[in-house]
Amino acid sequence: MKIKLVSLLMCLLVAVSAIPFAVSAATTKVYTSGKYKYTVLQDGTVEIKEYTGNAKNINIPSKLGNKKVTSLGYGSFEDKEFDSVSIPNSVITIGNRVFCDCTMKTVKMADSVKYIGRIAFADCYSLEDLTLSSNLVEIDTDAFLDCYSLRTVTIPSSVNIIGEEAFYNCSNLRNVRINEGVQYIGSGAFGSCDKLSAIFLPKSLNHIGACAFWGTAYYSDQSNWENDALYIDNYLIRCIGKSYSSFFNSKTYVKEENTDYTIKEGTKLIAASAFCDIDNLKSLTFPKSITSIPRSICANCESLTTINVPDNVTYISSFAFKNCTQLVNINLGDNIERIGEYAFYNTAYYNNKSNWEDGILYIDNYLICMKSNFSGNYTVKDGTIGIANSAFSECGAKLSNYEDDCNYGDVYDETDVNYSSADWYGYNGLTGIKLPTSVKYIGSHAFDGCDSITSIELNEGLQVIGVNAFNKCKAIDTIKMPNSVSEICNAAIDKNYVKVIEGYKGSAAQTYANDNKFQFVNVVCENNGEHTPVELKAKKATCFERGYTAHTKCSVCGEDLSFVKYTNKTKLKKSSFTLKSGKKSFKITYKKVKDAKGFQVKYKIGKGKWKTKTFNAKKKVTKTIKKLKKGKKYSVKIRSFAKFSGKKVYSNWTAAKKVTVK
Repeated sequence: MKIKLVSLLMCLLVAVSAIPFAVSAATTKVYTSGKYKYTVLQDGTVEIKEYTGNAKNINIPSKLGNKKVTSLGYGSFEDKEFDSVSIPNSVITIGNRVFCDCTMKTVKMADSVKYIGRIAFADCYSLEDLTLSSNLVEIDTDAFLDCYSLRTVTIPSSVNIIGEEAFYNCSNLRNVRINEGVQYIGSGAFGSCDKLSAIFLPKSLNHIGACAFWGTAYYSDQSNWENDALYIDNYLIRCIGKSYSSFFNSKTYVKEENTDYTIKEGTKLIAASAFCDIDNLKSLTFPKSITSIPRSICANCESLTTINVPDNVTYISSFAFKNCTQLVNINLGDNIERIGEYAFYNTAYYNNKSNWEDGILYIDNYLICMKSNFSGNYTVKDGTIGIANSAFSECGAKLSNYEDDCNYGDVYDETDVNYSSADWYGYNGLTGIKLPTSVKYIGSHAFDGCDSITSIELNEGLQVIGVNAFNKCKAIDTIKMPNSVSEICNAAIDKNYVKVIEGYKGSAAQTYANDNKFQFVNVVCENNGEHTPVELKAKKATCFERGYTAHTKCSVCGEDLSFVKYTNKTKLKKSSFTLKSGKKSFKITYKKVKDAKGFQVKYKIGKGKWKTKTFNAKKKVTKTIKKLKKGKKYSVKIRSFAKFSGKKVYSNWTAAKKVTVK
C-alpha cells in the first residue's frame, strides 16, 4: 500500500502542475469589449488577451460579452503603469507574464484564483500589498521574482506547490508564513531575500528544493547554524563543509579533516542538495525519523565512502549520490520502494566492474542499471524488489546534458524527467524482459526507449508501474498485466505503439485501459483457464476501503465469481468538542470518533486568517492552545483524521465555536 501512495503523490503533482492547460481556446478569434481584448475558451468562458486602457486603478470585469472571465492570458497586462489591480471572483487562472513589469503597489486577488503562472508578477518593483486567494493551489516558477517592495507574504493552506524561484530576490521581504497544507517548495523559492529572517514552515511539507532559502537573512545568520547544519524547525536546510570556509567571512566553519556526520534524530525532512559538494564528508548516517532521501543530497561529495539508510526510508531521489567517486559502502534499509534516476551514478560502487552481473548492476535487492551494450533477453533475478527509475534507459542517456549542479533543476514530478530524442541512445539490444514475482515496483522511465524489446513478462506481485515506464517501446503492441497491479502512473504505457492491454475484469489494468483509450482484453484465469474459488465474508466499508457482501472470488486472477454488491467508502464522522478559556490560551477537549487517530484545530480572531494545529489522540483528550491575545474572542473548529498505510482521511470541519481568552 505504501508503494501505491508514493506513486499517487507523484501523479497528483503532475496533475496539479497541469492546471493552467486544462482549458484551451475554442477558436483563435479575438473579440473586443471596451479596453479588453479576449477569446472564448472551450468551456464557453473568457480569457483576457490584452488590456489596452490606462486606468490607475484597474478592476478587472468578471464578465465580458456576457461570458464569465476565468483566465488572464499570457502577458495580458504586461508592462502597464497603474497603482492597484483587483482580480474578480470569477478568475481561476492567472497565466504566464500577466502582470510582469507593472507598477502597481496593491494586488487584491479573489478567492476563485487557483493558479498563478510563471513570471506572472515578476519585476513588479513597487508591489507592497499582496492578498493571495484562499483557494490558490499553485504558485509557479518566478511568479513574484524581483518584487523588491514586498515585505510580508502569507501562503494560504490551499496551496500545494510553491515553484522554483517563486519569490527569488524579493529583497525587502522580511516575514514569510507558509500555512499547513503546502507540500512542495521549489529550488530557490525564497533565495536572495536578504532581509528575510522570520520563516514559518508547516508540518505538511514533503519537499524543499535546493537553495530554497539561500541568501536570506536567516541563512546568513551564523547563530542559526548548529553542528555545521542549518535547520528551520525540524527541517534540515543545508550542511556546509570546508569548501565554504569563507561563507561567514570568518574562521573556517567546520573541521578541515574528513568528517563522519550523523543527522540528528527528529529531523522530519531534508532539503534537496543539503550536503552537495561537501568535499570532506566521509560518512553519512540518516535518522529513523525521515522517510525519503532528497534529490542530489550528496552529489559531488568526493570523500564520501559510506552511507547508512534506515529501514523507514522508502524513497531515494534522483542524483542523490551522483559523482560520489569514493562511495563503496551502501547500506540500504529493507523498505526502499523507489530509487530515482542516476541516484548512484559514478560512485565507486557503480564504477567497480565486479559489482556488475552480466552487464546489470544491483544494490541489495534493487536493480539499478543495465549497460547499454547488452543484447538479448533478460530475466531479473529472483528476490529483486524494485527496478530503479530509468534502469534500462539511464546508462544509455547522454549524461552531459543532465548534469546536476546541486543548486537547481527541481521538477514537480521527479519521476517525470523529460529526455529529448537527440539525447537518446536506447537499448536496441534488449529484446525481452521477464520479472520474478518478488518485483513490486517498476520505476519511471524504466524501459523508456527500448525499441527492440518484443517480449515483456510481468508476474503476480507487481504493484506499481511508474511514469513513462514503457515509453517508446516501439516493438510491443500488447502488454499483459497481472491482477496484483494496483497503480499504473501517467503515460506508463505508450499508446502510440501499444494498442492492447490484457488483464482481469475489474482490475487496475482495465481502469487504465478504459481511461486512456486502449483496447482491453479480459484474460482467462492462468490456472489452465479454470478459476480457483475462495469464499469471502462480508466486509463493512471503512473510510479507506469499500465494503462488499459475502461472495466467491478467484484466488488466482481475482475475478468475482458470484454476485457481489460493493458499498462506497464511508465518511469519517465529525467529532464534538468543548472549549474552556485560560490565561492567553484556551483548552479544547476532543471526543474521539470511530477510526480516528487524532484531530486538527483551526482558530482565528474575527475575520483574520485561520491558524491550524494537529494533535494525535486515540481517545478523549484535552489540549491547550497557547500564546494567544488577551481579551480577544476566537472562533474555533475541528476535524478528525484517520490514518491507514501512511494516508490520512479527514472528516468535515465542525461548525465554529467561540471562546474569549482571559
